[in-house]
Amino acid sequence: MDWQHQAEHLAAELDVSDDWKPAFASIPRHVFVPRFFTNHPERGWQTVDHTDDDYLDLVYQDEALITQLDGDPEAWEKTRREGVYFGGHGTSSSSTPGLMAAMLDALHVEPGMSVLEIGTGTGYNAAILCHRLGDKHVTTVDIDPRLVESARERLADLGFHPTSATTNAVVEVPGGPYDRIITTVGVQRIPHPWLSIVKPGGLILANLYSDLATNAIFALTVHADGTASGPAPIGGSFMPTRDNIMPYNFTRHDGNDGNRTPTQLPGDALDELGSFNLFASLIMRDVHIDHYPTSSGHCPGLLSRDRSWAYELDGVAIHGGPRNLWRELENAHDLWEERGRPGREQLGITITEDRQSLWIGSPDQVVHSETDTGASSLSHEL
Repeated sequence: MDWQHQAEHLAAELDVSDDWKPAFASIPRHVFVPRFFTNHPERGWQTVDHTDDDYLDLVYQDEALITQLDGDPEAWEKTRREGVYFGGHGTSSSSTPGLMAAMLDALHVEPGMSVLEIGTGTGYNAAILCHRLGDKHVTTVDIDPRLVESARERLADLGFHPTSATTNAVVEVPGGPYDRIITTVGVQRIPHPWLSIVKPGGLILANLYSDLATNAIFALTVHADGTASGPAPIGGSFMPTRDNIMPYNFTRHDGNDGNRTPTQLPGDALDELGSFNLFASLIMRDVHIDHYPTSSGHCPGLLSRDRSWAYELDGVAIHGGPRNLWRELENAHDLWEERGRPGREQLGITITEDRQSLWIGSPDQVVHSETDTGASSLSHEL
């Protein structure tokens, strides 16, 4: 199997420092992704493994590869046997190498530093870390024991023996202290215990997951007082931790039973998928975009975990449930406009013992704050 040339070509194409290029050129990604899924809009999920002609070409592209659906270890065999799998949500993957490279560069590691990876997945990222740092400096954890065991075996086949463990890292992480934490899952909030196992001056690199859309990975410097703060230098996102996967069995509403209030905010604002969506997602943490049928087709709207829902039609916000989601979106949009439409590069967060705060420009410019219980507040004051 001629994979070496393909790995070297992938490494050459990545925008990554020379410190990491040798790892991407040397580590066989196919060892960690012996089979995976591809998804076609009309044909659903399809399976790929080493017996398929395009296997290596797909593995060594700068693309994420879905390796598990719905947490079901039998899904690949069933899909291979039956030929198709409709629906389903990815619960493990081999991340996009380009995103991996950007995050590894942003870790700013030096020889001798210890790194905790949260989200072992296939083990490919752990192998890259081991190649650069040495396996005795790498710890990798995942909530799925099957993934941990498979990754451990694949790493061992390449001569790597990092510390590995099965754990829910949102609640508990082993070992420490660490110089760096890198996560390959999305978390709604940065767990405060993470701060206690990172050395002062250390770094946590993590994606804040939101059901709405969070294309931001934050680099948080841990301070001696037990707080952490930092900007979002990288755009990108990961699958959420499994306790944060959005339920998809909500009752759909046709709007006939909703409340109606005038609005100046058009539903098209949700189609931008740009800086406003990111800003709103960091405030409306438990809301995602849904689409509602109208006389002229479907329009984008909002659906929350508490079954509140809302959309806009002809200058009217139609909404129902415990919360007025459209009013919340209007408030977030007003704040975004007031602050000059900030993009990802201007945003940052600060973590304290009981609070996570969003700021623009610098930590003293907080615009939104929420407690560990989810209670939140917006600030229209500078």
